[in-house]
Amino acid sequence: MEQETIGTRLNIQKIIFSKEFLFVISIVFSSYEIFGMSLTYVLLGIYVIYTWFICGKRFILLDKSFLFFMMVLLVHEMIMIFVHSSDAKTIINNIIGAIIAVAIVGTLSSGIDLEKLKRAYYVIAVIVSLGLLYHAVLVYGLGRAVTPIQLIPGLISHSTLQWEHSLMRPMSCFIEPQAYATFMIPVIFFLLNDKKMIGALAATICVLLSTSSLGILMCAVMWLVVLVDSDLSLQMKMVIVVLGIAFLVAVFQSNIFQFAFNKIENIDTSSDARLSQGFIIYSQMPFGDQVLGIGKRSLVNYILNHSIYVPRMKYATDAGKWSYVTTIAGILIYYGLAGLFSFGIFVAGQIKKKDFMIREFIVLLVAISFGQTILFNVYFVLFYVLLFCLDKDKSRYIVVKF
Repeated sequence: MEQETIGTRLNIQKIIFSKEFLFVISIVFSSYEIFGMSLTYVLLGIYVIYTWFICGKRFILLDKSFLFFMMVLLVHEMIMIFVHSSDAKTIINNIIGAIIAVAIVGTLSSGIDLEKLKRAYYVIAVIVSLGLLYHAVLVYGLGRAVTPIQLIPGLISHSTLQWEHSLMRPMSCFIEPQAYATFMIPVIFFLLNDKKMIGALAATICVLLSTSSLGILMCAVMWLVVLVDSDLSLQMKMVIVVLGIAFLVAVFQSNIFQFAFNKIENIDTSSDARLSQGFIIYSQMPFGDQVLGIGKRSLVNYILNHSIYVPRMKYATDAGKWSYVTTIAGILIYYGLAGLFSFGIFVAGQIKKKDFMIREFIVLLVAISFGQTILFNVYFVLFYVLLFCLDKDKSRYIVVKF
């Protein structure tokens, strides 16, 4: 018994002190800052420097179609420096940020073990979900509004209003419910593919409790994909779908989930920030800008200078809210048709791969890209590292040495 306890303790220590654990836990710290930088990038930057200069592994491993996608965006931005010289500083800063993000993805993808990554992810998911359940008790049991659980109070980002803004929605240690749901989506994906249905169901319930509409919709997509991929007969699949719908209807009729149900039911597809706002902005841009893109510069200034109407202007005083765009809309706005084409080439390259999990994950990534921004930010690093860690065949990858 004592030997089993010691063995369990050693396994936990191996997980906690692994690079896989560092990678996942760094995502949780994305809303904390040190030296004006996201703590996620500081932690992962230290790991990259350690890998390159201490371990001597001075290379990054990049999927060919992903490299093509990144090179198109990089060349586009280099051209935009001269086209929009007044915004050159902003564009250059964004180029540097993009290169750092790609370097992190390329370094982590070549050095992370998928099974160790999943174990680390599961451990951290349990911890943050306990925080979510604690919030759920406060919100749904005691009727108290909550703010994010502060893990490192001295390093919280003061530019993020959610630290002080109370909500009647559980969010654990993340700045908003959607951030928690986005973090949990890969967990549910792995659990479903590993046939750990009880764990997947528990994680899904936690996402339901967060009331994140995007998270709930992504959970539905993942469960449906796994169901379609199963060996069950068509009749049994239909029975499960009907029972699943009945279960969701019953769940959403409860007071706890009524907010989430109403939120999804009342989504205005003509003006919603996560579905159509970016495309509304794009539709009002001059034809030349629609084709070529405007470069990664201030979208707020562009909207004001071109008298573009955004529905959220009616009630959102924060300009950042009515200039929010998702990944797909952002690619069109900032990088034009060339950017969208290169993203399509990248997606097609992943779909062609033989591994079904990769095809599943790229469908999930594209679906999320229509509802959230995951381009050159913390979640860009998370989802693209996970995608490339799934790929065991590295014949379609290019090694960039330096």
